[in-house]
Amino acid sequence: MDISYQILAKIDGYFRNIASVQHNELIGDAGHQYCHTPISFFSEALNLMKKREKTLNNKKFIDAGCGLGCLCEVARLNGLNAEGIELIPILCDLSKQIFPEIKIHNMNVMDFNKYGEFDIIYYWQPFRNPELQQIFKLKIEDETRIGSYIVMYEEEEKQECGKDDRFISIDTNDIKNQVWQKIKA
Repeated sequence: MDISYQILAKIDGYFRNIASVQHNELIGDAGHQYCHTPISFFSEALNLMKKREKTLNNKKFIDAGCGLGCLCEVARLNGLNAEGIELIPILCDLSKQIFPEIKIHNMNVMDFNKYGEFDIIYYWQPFRNPELQQIFKLKIEDETRIGSYIVMYEEEEKQECGKDDRFISIDTNDIKNQVWQKIKA
């Protein structure tokens, strides 16, 4: 793993501890949760997409529920035009200070209506409530354009994007079918 990824992992770990303690105080029972994705998983997902594409340079990436924005920075370091969506104002403010090159939208991921503009959409269960999570998942699947990728991190269970033939899994068993490409509407 590149040294810059190691530094990002340390920054992310530090703020993850702070955010997970304060998250419920900031959000209350709004149904949102604070989650953390290992940078190593995300790097593997990017490598899988690089194998399919000639280059990821200048492709558009968005992290729905980006927290501090460390995965956005990893995406940027890999040549992607990275943006994030984060509901918690303090995390947005910190992200903008640490990663000023990255555009962070301070809003609810359900209110964002431009997912179709991105080549890679990343998320990890932004909602505690399974019904809200399913509504969000379907929103992303419906709004993703053909040829774009959805990357989702799930620690406990394997995801099946859409459970229909609009998506194909492009990954290996190493990351549990969590990188999908939309192949038809």
